Amino acid sequence: MNGADNITIFPVSASDRTGMATFHRSQHSNKTLREIAITPDTISQIDVVFSTTLDALVEEADVIKIDIEGREFAALKGASRLISQRPVVFLEFSPVFMRHGCDVDAETFWTLFSDYQITILHRDMSQETTTTDRLMQVWADYMSRNVTHVDLMLTPTA
Repeated sequence: MNGADNITIFPVSASDRTGMATFHRSQHSNKTLREIAITPDTISQIDVVFSTTLDALVEEADVIKIDIEGREFAALKGASRLISQRPVVFLEFSPVFMRHGCDVDAETFWTLFSDYQITILHRDMSQETTTTDRLMQVWADYMSRNVTHVDLMLTPTA
């Protein structure tokens, strides 16, 4: 619709493994990937989709934009080859969503990007290059204002 001709859409969920995944429907957000037993009581609350790694789908990438409700760690863990190519990565950062979506904490998440520079893309359109400690302060401030995540741009360091 926007005239871009270098985009490919894959109708799958991105994860750290290949198989079937369940998406739980939520009134408060987009669908959330989470393990949930398929029973007569839960069948109306879930969708089952094929899941695979980004490395299996994409040969190379200069930019990765990811917004998958706390499942970013799993998807990016399944993109280790792509990450080794050092693309710029845009994502939403929320330790609460990461804990809920992948059962990981912020420290574990940052192991994927130890040699990346973190830039906060503030809602007022300003940018702030920062450390993980400062990012956690900003996130806490956002949470105090009922903002659930911080938008980030991660760029490879030299």
